Amino acid sequence: YARRVLEVQEEFKAVQESLHSKENEAKHLRESLEQTKAEKAADAEKLAIEMERMKVQQETNLQAHASLHSGGDVEEDGNDGNAGVALSSEGVANMDSEISRQTAVEKDKSLGDRLKELSSDLGKARDTSALTEQDKIHHANVKEGKDKYKTLKLIRQGNTKKRVNQFEAL
Repeated sequence: YARRVLEVQEEFKAVQESLHSKENEAKHLRESLEQTKAEKAADAEKLAIEMERMKVQQETNLQAHASLHSGGDVEEDGNDGNAGVALSSEGVANMDSEISRQTAVEKDKSLGDRLKELSSDLGKARDTSALTEQDKIHHANVKEGKDKYKTLKLIRQGNTKKRVNQFEAL
C-alpha cells in the first residue's frame, strides 16, 4: 500500500510539472502574440504615415507638373472648337541633349553594319505574302531613314496645329 501511495505521489508530481510547463508555454505564447500584435500595429502605423507622405508628394508632383504645362500657349482650333496647348521646352533640364539624341546604331557604325547584315539575312527568310500594312509602312520608313527620334524631333518643331496635323498624318 505504501508503494502504491508513492507511485501515485510521483505520478501527481509528474502531472503537476507537466501542467506547470504547459502553463509556462502558454504564457510565453500569449506574450509572443501580444508582442507580434504590437509590432503589426507599429508597422501599420508606419505604413499609414508613409502612404500619407507619398500622397502629399504625389500631389506636389502633380501640381508642379500642371504648373509646367499650364505655362504653354493655348490655341483655339476654329474647325471643331477643341482647344490645343502649345508645348514648350520650359522645365526640360537639358533640351540640347534631347534634340541631338542619337540611336546606338548612329553612334557605333560597326553595330549598324552588323544590324544591316542581320536584317538582310532575315529579309531573305521573310514571307512577303504575310506582311501587314504596318509592316509595309515600317519598311518604307526604314528605307527613308526615319526613326522614332527623328520623328519626335520633327513633331516638336512648329506650332500646335502643325504638330497635331503632322502627327495625325503619320
